[in-house]
Amino acid sequence: MNWRLYLQGGGAFLLQILLIQALLRRGSKQYVLLTLYAVTLFLGTVMNLSILLETAGEWSSAAQQYYWTTEVLQHVFVFSAIIGFIYQRLGRSESQARWGRWLVVAAALGVILTFWIHRNPRLSLWMTSVTRDLSFMATILNFILWGVLLRDPRRNRRMLLVSGGLGVQLAGQAVGHGFRLLSDYLKSLLWLGNVILLATYFLSLIILWRAFSRAEQAPS
Repeated sequence: MNWRLYLQGGGAFLLQILLIQALLRRGSKQYVLLTLYAVTLFLGTVMNLSILLETAGEWSSAAQQYYWTTEVLQHVFVFSAIIGFIYQRLGRSESQARWGRWLVVAAALGVILTFWIHRNPRLSLWMTSVTRDLSFMATILNFILWGVLLRDPRRNRRMLLVSGGLGVQLAGQAVGHGFRLLSDYLKSLLWLGNVILLATYFLSLIILWRAFSRAEQAPS
């Protein structure tokens, strides 16, 4: 029902505003890409709500193109933010810097390959497959970040919360889109996939907002 879409969009709108406000207030330069990610989330929500209001809740082909464009941009910022966090925590030795450069190359190749492998004239089917794979790859990068943070004596609660919040959303996207792709065989999987996507999305926004809602604590 349309009222559910508006309710979901309104809840996302509110959480995104709170997150952007907290990032602008307490996010340092190392969280610039995360701030850009939050801004793209906000702009995507505003655009999608505007389209729904204009089309009375119907998704046109143009609306789908706008939606998937914002989805791809959001994944680009997530990839960049996670890789940036890993770089910041690796240290300055030449071997670690080389390892970081290979990580960037591998991530870029993975993005290109998933777009090429899943190409399909049906935009929604193509982008759903791409988004699932991108979420899975970003989840792997986030696991690497988590491992780096656990080995870093300078780790702090905020960075761990950021990694955890991104991990919740990325894992939810990978699982949710996976169920949606299987809905041709069992229709109820579409509903289950949508519920997982929505629940993990809101939980991620709440965790990220909590990470910046208070002043940063000293490293443990």
